[in-house]
Amino acid sequence: MVNRNLPGQPAERRSCLAPRSAEGDDLFFEVLSLGYPVSDAADRACYSRTLVYRWRRQDRDFAARWREALLVSLDTAREEAMRRVFDGVEEPVFQKGAIVGTRRKFSERLLIEWLKHGRRWITISE
Repeated sequence: MVNRNLPGQPAERRSCLAPRSAEGDDLFFEVLSLGYPVSDAADRACYSRTLVYRWRRQDRDFAARWREALLVSLDTAREEAMRRVFDGVEEPVFQKGAIVGTRRKFSERLLIEWLKHGRRWITISE
């Protein structure tokens, strides 16, 4: 993702390594549930990327929270995809280098995917 202003820390990368804590776990899963990569979530919690993968293998509760965070992220992405299918996205219209208006652009590709897989997406969500 482009926006690196994640919860818990300033936008710049920090070099830190903190021991595992409930607060660190909460922050890790919050960032992961927003759709950011594992490395970003680990950075924000001041965890090692290698360690979080180890904890996922060794700790069933940690693995369950990881899975739940990914499901939340997937739901959010699915909602955004459907918004783009049905509501479209406003795009600027340029003329001679200046913005002269906007137009609504719809995603035909996402519509095709919705038509192919929509019933399965609905079933998974229930």
